[in-house]
Amino acid sequence: MKKIYITIIFTLFFTVAFAQDGHHIRGGFFTKVIEFNLAREKTGRYGNGYNLNSKTNMEKQFFGDFNAPVEYFYFNGQDDPAPWENRLICSGFRIMRDSLDKNYVLQMKRIFSDNDKDIDSISVFISDQFANKMHDKMSSLIHNFKGIDTMLVVFDGYKIMLHSLSFGTGCDNFIFRTVVQDEVWSLKIDSLLNGNALKMSDFCRQIMTDAENDNFEEAKYSKLLDDFNF
Repeated sequence: MKKIYITIIFTLFFTVAFAQDGHHIRGGFFTKVIEFNLAREKTGRYGNGYNLNSKTNMEKQFFGDFNAPVEYFYFNGQDDPAPWENRLICSGFRIMRDSLDKNYVLQMKRIFSDNDKDIDSISVFISDQFANKMHDKMSSLIHNFKGIDTMLVVFDGYKIMLHSLSFGTGCDNFIFRTVVQDEVWSLKIDSLLNGNALKMSDFCRQIMTDAENDNFEEAKYSKLLDDFNF
């Protein structure tokens, strides 16, 4: 009994210690993938295109046939709304160069349930400094992300589960993606967000809400990014 007690105390201490560092504690299931950014043909040879393997069909509809330097995507997986409700199905943004390759553009998109065939789009020009800062912070989030899922006690070779995740009938998806040199980095989290991922997601959604309301303030966002310690 003493050994089990000590193990539980150690596990609790270990979990709390990591929680203070902003890691993903008892959150939703996640996938973190780093891949070559070039597509690979069935023959095994690299083709003339971008690697979109980490993207859902909805993301491809949103973002097209290439990986932007920075991408954020949210899918609302809750139950279907009543016929009279107009619910957000998905939203997201990407940061990329404009068609003349002179400036960075932050392009936001969203789809609502009353017309899931049309994509609303808003674009704002942003400075190189802010674009690079967004890229660095999101890349850092993905690189340093650690998932600490379920508390376990090991006794005589068996794992006794002390905590299990609970989900609603729907499952939201949150996806962060960056291109780092010749690689594409992606982090997908289902349903429950916490730690630095929650902080970054709230930040991204606030940017979109402000742009929607014609209240986009780059200086404010840049200062907030400076305060993110990840």
